[in-house]
Amino acid sequence: LRHRGAAPRGAAPVNLADIMDELGDALETIEGLRVFRWPTETLTPPAAVVDYPDDYTFDGTSGRGMDGMTIPIVLVAGRASDRASRNNLARYCDGSGEWSVKAAIDGHAYTTCDSVRAGGMEFGLWTENSILYISAVFSVDITGPGTTT
Repeated sequence: LRHRGAAPRGAAPVNLADIMDELGDALETIEGLRVFRWPTETLTPPAAVVDYPDDYTFDGTSGRGMDGMTIPIVLVAGRASDRASRNNLARYCDGSGEWSVKAAIDGHAYTTCDSVRAGGMEFGLWTENSILYISAVFSVDITGPGTTT
């Protein structure tokens, strides 16, 4: 049986750039969300940034069988002082629904890895041109076959 957010067994070996691109593809299913597949110097909310992994683990099983990583996705909703920004952030942080980052990440049919799961999030602030924005950082757990070449 195949579970949500999983690639078929035998997916291509883990490649960071491919995974970041595919996470961006999943996020683009959220209407009106600007998506960056790697860190950017400037953005206009609402926006999501696929960041580089917090950690990357090789050889979860023997013989290069499984690699894993946790990739942060930064969701910038709007000015921290605006009530509408709070309401927008709340809908992106829902566990399900058309605006849910978790639902978009977990519901995508991945081909670049075996398993993807939005495991949690933390709230924070993002500063852009001296403007303070409210944000959420989603931790996305990824596993897939290790490369052998």
